[in-house]
Amino acid sequence: MRGDSGPGSVAHFQWMIPGSEPAKMMPVPHGWIDYCPLAQEKMCEPDE
Repeated sequence: MRGDSGPGSVAHFQWMIPGSEPAKMMPVPHGWIDYCPLAQEKMCEPDE
């Protein structure tokens, strides 16, 4: 999951795992990072 406050801001990413219910995701404790976790950084940019 990605969170930021708009263009030019630092994005933070939260690692998530599947929850016990369908379509429910649970955050991984201490799972915040401030860099793109994917090999292709463009995949971390939101669709416009």
